Amino acid sequence: MFDVRKYVDFDRNGRAYCPSCQVKKRRRPSQKSLALIPGTEGAYKCHAGCTPEEIRAALGQSKMFVPQKSQDPQTYSLQQVQKYTGWLLNGQGVDAKEARSWLQKKGFTDEMIQHYHLGLKGGSLVIPIPADEEETTFHQKLRVCPWSGNKSWSQSGIPAMVFFTYNPHPSVRTFLCEGEWDAMLLGWKLREAGILDTAVATFTCGCNVVPKSEQLDRLTGEVCIFYDRDDPGKKGAEKVARALQPRARIAQVPAPADPPPGWDLSDSLNGGFTVTDILKAAEQAIQPPPSSGSQEYLTAMEEVERILSIEDPGARLWELANFSKETPFTHQLLQKIFTERQHTLQTFTPMDVQDAMGQAIPERQWLISSHISFGTVVLLYADGGVGKSLLAYDLTKAVALGSPWNGFPVKPARVLIIQTDEPEIDTCERLRIALFEEIGREKVFIERNWQFSQVQKLKKWVAHYRPGLIVIDSLTSCNRFSEFEEKDMTYALGLLDMGQLASEFNCSVLILHHENKLGGVRGSTAIRNSVSEVWHLRKGEPKENLPLMQRVLHIEKSRSGCNSTSIIELDPEDNSWIHHGEMGADENGAQPLSTRLLRYFNDHRGTWFEPEELTQEFANTSRDQIRKALERWRRQGVLLGEERIRRRETGATRYKVYALAHLSEKVSSEAQSQSQKGIRSLDTLIVQERLVQRAKPAPSKDPGSLDTRYREVTQRIMVGDICRYRGPEGTMNVTCWGRDLKVLSINDQVATVTAEKWIHPHEIELRHLRRVQ
Repeated sequence: MFDVRKYVDFDRNGRAYCPSCQVKKRRRPSQKSLALIPGTEGAYKCHAGCTPEEIRAALGQSKMFVPQKSQDPQTYSLQQVQKYTGWLLNGQGVDAKEARSWLQKKGFTDEMIQHYHLGLKGGSLVIPIPADEEETTFHQKLRVCPWSGNKSWSQSGIPAMVFFTYNPHPSVRTFLCEGEWDAMLLGWKLREAGILDTAVATFTCGCNVVPKSEQLDRLTGEVCIFYDRDDPGKKGAEKVARALQPRARIAQVPAPADPPPGWDLSDSLNGGFTVTDILKAAEQAIQPPPSSGSQEYLTAMEEVERILSIEDPGARLWELANFSKETPFTHQLLQKIFTERQHTLQTFTPMDVQDAMGQAIPERQWLISSHISFGTVVLLYADGGVGKSLLAYDLTKAVALGSPWNGFPVKPARVLIIQTDEPEIDTCERLRIALFEEIGREKVFIERNWQFSQVQKLKKWVAHYRPGLIVIDSLTSCNRFSEFEEKDMTYALGLLDMGQLASEFNCSVLILHHENKLGGVRGSTAIRNSVSEVWHLRKGEPKENLPLMQRVLHIEKSRSGCNSTSIIELDPEDNSWIHHGEMGADENGAQPLSTRLLRYFNDHRGTWFEPEELTQEFANTSRDQIRKALERWRRQGVLLGEERIRRRETGATRYKVYALAHLSEKVSSEAQSQSQKGIRSLDTLIVQERLVQRAKPAPSKDPGSLDTRYREVTQRIMVGDICRYRGPEGTMNVTCWGRDLKVLSINDQVATVTAEKWIHPHEIELRHLRRVQ
């Protein structure tokens, strides 16, 4: 048998360079695309598309062509059957003599052979099974060379059906035997005894299989079951009896005081017991015992639950495969049964809608206000090089520090990064540029060797360390050993596990994935449907005319009501992202009302406002428009809302006020923390200019791609350059928001800049500017 492991060296992860790919490309492939399939004995697959035949050919081990034998017909005519009977009765060869001698020991005379049309075919005894009621065509069941000790049967093409060996009319009951030899011998004995009220039959499918109901209906009257005196016979008899209820009873085959194992009807009739003994045993037949299936089912499900909790995927599959051998089911079916049982255990108790509304519903808790709430799974997908990993790292840093992300409040928490998609050197370089050394220890952890099949290990770690955010980069690389493909619905089962984990430990999970050619989520639609939030990060379209480093962040699906389309921009100096607000500026360049309101509240931290008084600050907007926008920010955790009562002589009225939400630390927008690299604002995360100069990277095919290892970290600003404001929030931030600033002059680290529609220029410190062209 061909074993690819004898010819190819696989690493500890079960991956290797594909020899077929090497032949096709005439060089060593850059990726290890050949993978062993877990849970198999050497099964393999090339993820680059090479077929097993191509791989074997590349190794010089082409599969030998074995011509298929012509298929025998499924049924035979009576003339063909009689021909085989003649060979058995009249043949003088060794096989014919041995066959007749073996049948005589079983109690079969020549007359019985002729009656049942037994035959000899190629060293095998032939038992014809009528294929129609008229008995004009027959199936052939072969007992392969039994006189030499062989115990094999061959019954290709024979359905699970009832085979009558004695069927007088009219009969009122049926004796059901376990095998054909027993049924033929008992049928002949009843025929000789002249018993006309009892038919004799057997199944063509053995004792462990019950034919379909239309076959069972052929059995006449009460059915008395005579199965072998062994454990399979006992279980098979009970199985058939339950299928035939209430007209079935189980009889004990007459036997001596201490019968040998497997004692059957043929042994009984050839061992001195008579038809009278058989009839007496039938009178003593009993109803099948009550089913213990319920307890067996519960015991089996408890065992499956124990096995599925094993951390090691290999050991888990090993245990499950071994346990399945103790049941009639495959390990895949056992898992499916267990999953269905888990669903049925969920209670179904509908509640009156008035009671539901009257319940005390806890407020949604936000990890990053207006973006990620606790207990949710977020899928962030983008094309390669757009910047999804850098965005995930920026969010990670904000959560680890507990500092607002672009003005959105963030709750501090530990973060686990599962990075299996990019090389370790790239990850370390990106984290250094992002100044992750400022975070400190015991806040961010990284793991490079995890797969979705190891969810039990992840649960154990999360239970101990209690992270608030888990970043998985990426869905594909963490499923590289999966037996399913992205197009399969079952590929998304890992996402459902993540949802359960997020709910159980009240954490958030951010999973990175790739974009398909049409700009959607790659793979099955089940991937999108199995998460709470779907984010799409993309480059701007030509009509949007976005600068090189700006991206569109579209929250396409949000169960927490955070659907939006925003502009964010990468600052290559520290790999941070600047949020420019929602898309939708009017022809005058004015941002949407929700964005302008958020800016206003950031400029007036700690101040409470009524919607009514804000109408004076925002012209051409109604109180209702402002109230709806403020309520949206409140629901998303950005603003606080408080109901108050205004008392007047005419009575008391209720009104609502809003203020910017803060964490318990009450971090000010100007609060700062000292780091080794410089002073960093806790709100805007803008780093002071560092005197570090890196070489420019090699030109990329896509100038907007962020998938490069090194970028120019600092740039010298000169007169005539076009810049963007990157300073602290405040009046100047509002004035410069989204504008291209042209440098008119520079004096003592202060630049004089102007912008379109400005009447007068403004002076801005150079450290608060970033050159864009």
